[in-house]
Formats: sequence, C-alpha cells, structure tokens
Amino acid sequence: MEKKEIQQLFSKYLNGQANTDEIQALYDYFGVEGQDTNLEQLIRGHLDDTVDISTDSARLQAERIASDRWLAIADHTLPGSKVRRLYRIRYTAAILIFCFMAIGLYTYLQKPDPIPADSLANNPSELIVPGSNKATLTFADGVTFTLDGTKEGIVIGDELTYSDGSKVTDIQSPLLTLSTPKGGQYQVTLSDGTKVYLNAMTTLTYPKQFTPGERKVQLSGEAYFEVSHDIQHPFVVATNKQEVKVLGTVFNTHAYPDEQTVTTTLLKGKVQLSSMGKDALSKQSVVLRPGEQGASTGASGVRVAQVDANEAIAWKNGKFVFDETSIPAMMRQIERWYDIEALYVDDLSGIAFSGSISRYDDIKDVLRKIELTNKVNISIEGRRVRMSRR
Repeated sequence: MEKKEIQQLFSKYLNGQANTDEIQALYDYFGVEGQDTNLEQLIRGHLDDTVDISTDSARLQAERIASDRWLAIADHTLPGSKVRRLYRIRYTAAILIFCFMAIGLYTYLQKPDPIPADSLANNPSELIVPGSNKATLTFADGVTFTLDGTKEGIVIGDELTYSDGSKVTDIQSPLLTLSTPKGGQYQVTLSDGTKVYLNAMTTLTYPKQFTPGERKVQLSGEAYFEVSHDIQHPFVVATNKQEVKVLGTVFNTHAYPDEQTVTTTLLKGKVQLSSMGKDALSKQSVVLRPGEQGASTGASGVRVAQVDANEAIAWKNGKFVFDETSIPAMMRQIERWYDIEALYVDDLSGIAFSGSISRYDDIKDVLRKIELTNKVNISIEGRRVRMSRR
C-alpha cells in the first residue's frame, strides 16, 4: 500500500470517517513487523498539525485518540471477523504502539507524568525491579545451595556445572530440586540433554540420572521444555492435575498451585496429555498436536483448543502477552515476576486487558499501561500494588 494512501486512510480514521474495511486495512498494514516508524511519523505529524502543545489539550487529545477511538475500534468494530481472530496478536501490537506513542507525549511534548501524583509518581520504582536469573538447588538430604545469578543455568552430567562449564559444587545427590523464587528464572540441561527453562515461582524435581525405561520429572509452576528425542525412553512431566508423556518435542506447561487450570501448549512434535483427576469421569488422555493447548482443572478431564503457541511461551522470550486476560489473572503473572503483591479494593475480574508488555520494563511503566484501559486506578505502597475500579 502506497504511503499517500495510508496517510489518507489514517486521516479518515482519525476523523471518524473510515469504514470497517479501511480500518481493517490499517490494522493489517501496521501489524506487519517494521512499520512502527511509519506509524510514529503519522501520529507525530497529526499532533503537530492539530494540537496546541503549549496547553494541556495535548494530553487530552492523546487520551481521546488512544481511549475513545483506537481501543473502542479494537473491542467493538470487528467482533466476528476471522481476520481479527487470526491476527489478534498483531492487532494488539498495533493498538499498543498507537496508545503508547500518543500517551507518550510526556516525552515528546515534555509534559508531566499523567498518572496522579498520589499514586505511582511518588513511589520509588527502584525498590521494585524486574526478575532475573535466581534459583536454588536442593539435594536429597535437604541441603540447599544458592545458584550464581550471573549464570543462565546448570548442566547435569558427570559433574554439576553451570552452562558456561564452571563447577557448581562437589555435592553429589541422586535427586535434585531446582527452584526459582518470585522474580526469578533459571535453566537446566538434564542428563539426557533435555533443556528446561523455569519461569518465576517454579519448582522442578528430577534425578541426577534417569532410570531405565522412563524419564520422569515433577513440576510445580511454569516451564518450557525442549525434550531430547529418545523413542525407547518416554519423557514424562507430572503436575498436580496433568501428566505429559512425550518422546521428543517442544512444549510449555503452566501449572501454578494458585491457578485453577493447568495448561500444556505444544509447539513441536506430539504429546500424550493425561488429566490427573480423582475419579473416572475426570481422568482422560488426549494427544496434542502443534498449536494445540490442553487444559485441566482436575474435575472435568482435558479441554483441547487451538491457540497461538507463541503467546504461551512469551515469558521465555521476555514478554507478557495478554489476550482479553482478566486483571487478576494478568496481575498473578506480574506479581510472580516483579515480586510484588496485588491488593484489590474492588472486584476487577470482569475487566480484561489485551496487549504485549516487556518483562524488563520498569514496574511503573507496566502499571501505566494497565491504567490506559481507563477502568482501573493503581497506586504503589512499598511492594504492594493497590488496585480499584475507576
């Protein structure tokens, strides 16, 4: 699409004159990787032409553009569109780019922080930092060893070493438990070559050497697995509500104790997924194929759905990706990574958020983006984040 045509469509959109097909064309155009700069230029050009930067109307204009137009169109204009479903993540990215650049007039126009001075602005963000490489290793006798945070992970072999080859410890143990705290992540390469990436607040228990016949580990929390292929020895991941059995594949299992549902998302290969219910009705086995996710509650077997697998592993790639995720469900992820506690003045379970956020953003920047929904008020009190309905 020619630049002039995009400018005309963009102008029609801002003036409320664009039809559904034209809006969809804009989504498609700006959803393509590499179009961020063009979008920024259009926004800045529009604001230069229409906004008096010497007054606070710039901020109001930005908020109107972000909240009343772009977000409204995202939520309501294309509710049944197959294109919207197919490219939801791309649409969300374009929406967020627009919102953050428009509201990002703080920098561009050198305006004050739009968050009320009594909420986020007066709280020192240096007290709350993004997560990093942090973990402990517990041996069979109960001894716990704190792992080096400057290393990415450990390798289980004849010796216990870090991923760079340096020695971890001389302690020998037939059973090992790798644990990450709030605000922690770590990697482990098991004795069979399988690589496991642990998210925050995750525990993985595994033997130093797998026994003949089966390779089995126990998981609580969330982990991404790249399983070494061995047709003679199936690899099994056991959680409190699911058991995943594979020969060699790539998948992500989300099994936190504070979540009602355990999910396994398959990226490559094939897995057999079994629910771990207490009665016959809740016990079920299914085979997942790439792009499918199996969800278990422990009471109703396994529900299989086609999903965007990249959304499930966004955490491994340094992002939070939300697609109509409720505020409490979203905040549980943020709490684990930033080591904070969310306090709810009101019930926010009916408010959803869609968007992509870097896991390495300052916590105040993360919370600002949530406030852009214009539905939530947020303040920081130490390591507690207080949230109420706006």
